[in-house]
Amino acid sequence: MSCGYNITYFDAEQKSEIPFKCKEEPYKENSRCIFHLDRHTPKEIEILRDKIKIKIIESIDQNSTLFCIGYKIPSISMKETFSKPVYFTRAKFIESVNFTGSTFCDHVDFTGCIFKGYAYFFHTKFLKSVKFIISKFKGETQFQNSLFHNVDFFGTTFESNAYFSTAEFKGRSDFLRVKFQDVEFVGTKFYNRPDFFASIFSSRVEFRSTDFLQGANFRSVEFESDKIYFYIEDLSKMSFLKTDISKIKLDPNSFVGSEGKDKYKIYDEKIFEWNFHYLFDWDEFPNNKNDIIRLKDFLKFLGFDWITYIELEKKDDVTIGIKLNPSIQKIFDGSSIVVDNKGSFESSNNSIINLETLSEDSFKIQMDKQHQDLRLTVNDWIRYIFPIEQIKNKKYVLIETVSLNDVLSEYRNLRENFEYNLRYEDAEGVFIREMELKRNYKQLNKEPSFLVGKFRWIHRTFSLTGLYYHLFKYGESFIRPLILIVFPFFIFSIFYWLLTSSNSIPFFYDHNFIEFKETIRNEIIKSINFDIYELKSPIDSILNLLILPIAATLFIPLRRRFERRFRH
Repeated sequence: MSCGYNITYFDAEQKSEIPFKCKEEPYKENSRCIFHLDRHTPKEIEILRDKIKIKIIESIDQNSTLFCIGYKIPSISMKETFSKPVYFTRAKFIESVNFTGSTFCDHVDFTGCIFKGYAYFFHTKFLKSVKFIISKFKGETQFQNSLFHNVDFFGTTFESNAYFSTAEFKGRSDFLRVKFQDVEFVGTKFYNRPDFFASIFSSRVEFRSTDFLQGANFRSVEFESDKIYFYIEDLSKMSFLKTDISKIKLDPNSFVGSEGKDKYKIYDEKIFEWNFHYLFDWDEFPNNKNDIIRLKDFLKFLGFDWITYIELEKKDDVTIGIKLNPSIQKIFDGSSIVVDNKGSFESSNNSIINLETLSEDSFKIQMDKQHQDLRLTVNDWIRYIFPIEQIKNKKYVLIETVSLNDVLSEYRNLRENFEYNLRYEDAEGVFIREMELKRNYKQLNKEPSFLVGKFRWIHRTFSLTGLYYHLFKYGESFIRPLILIVFPFFIFSIFYWLLTSSNSIPFFYDHNFIEFKETIRNEIIKSINFDIYELKSPIDSILNLLILPIAATLFIPLRRRFERRFRH
């Protein structure tokens, strides 16, 4: 007779869900073994601790997979190296646990675990992949100085402080729908793009000196505290779509775009610009060279810089893969590859894929069974999902749809943040980017539904928004209104002199030049001293009526500046 405990778990080697049945003998008169008892006496906890230690030592000595699925695990401390997969799936750590200094060389699964005490993973190395899916950390959690390759925290809840300071995330790192309390990512390094989609930060958050080498996704995130610190200078690859960032504290030297005209152009506007055209026609690929160029350009945008030197080919009806050119020689020093013996391409340290393990099976774009989307997979991890839209029996591969309103909202939040933190020059730059989107683009309400349109030149120039830009630069320029004031006065003064003077044009003659200047001066003074009861001519009336609307143009930029200062 064996323990009646059984569940299904994901087997990393078989890459599928398989059943697990505990083969341990029942403990005394119970139907379950000692590992799966609902409750333990103090004496039984000591027996349980010893048995788990023996089980761990046997697994290491025999170089075998460690199964602790569904176990109740008391306080335990270990500093071991596990060369085979380790499964703590749905285990309950009823006391504290300390894995400080341990090394996991293969897959580790903490899916559905509950950590009731503190959980220490100082200097722990996860060299392959680790899952903390839908786990609960009730006590303090420490991942400081730890090393992750591929990690998944989907749906995890941290009910106390969590520290990821000086940790390194080499591969994929998912923090989707995670609930944080007080959390620190000080000095943390992300080699690839982490995803914090729909996560909730309930208390203090600190990202200080954090390196996001490929940027990060903070989409649909909720910041419930006012102690949110993003002391990161480079925000050019960060996405805050549908996230209120108006009150988070940014580094005073932070920047959101690149140098030059794109200084204030955010990451999501760049994604938005890909919506002008479908990525490629699935059925025609790779016959159309433009489609290949477009796909490679987007993959480079995602961080796959080395894709320039790799050929893409259709493996079958549902898969696009890479074809390694024999002329590419790889140098396995973790820093470079040599291309056609002409030079080195430094990429692997920051690349989304390790070039040392690059193979034709490690990178593929595959259609799902329902033909609803394409999935970019890197070493069995889904890196990106491409939606598919079918129009007239043709399958068009798209980029993720980013709506115009969502990007405008992100710009507004960023502008409010800069204004709140008295960064008025940056707020001005972001406001101009926001208004330029309104002036130039429109969302099309026709097939394909993803398409974004651009207004015609006449609309971009002579619409109210267009005039607002050309005349006032959206209220951010003093120069344009001043020109608008001086130029009409000058023109009308010239016309006034020509109409009222019987002499020839005086500035052709030196002896009349002084007289001309005096005439212009008198006419300008006359036009400024507006007295509605002393109108002497139609020209006077025109000049006097133009004074108020022209002078009022200065109110627009002044209003923008006063509004910022008094709002906050």
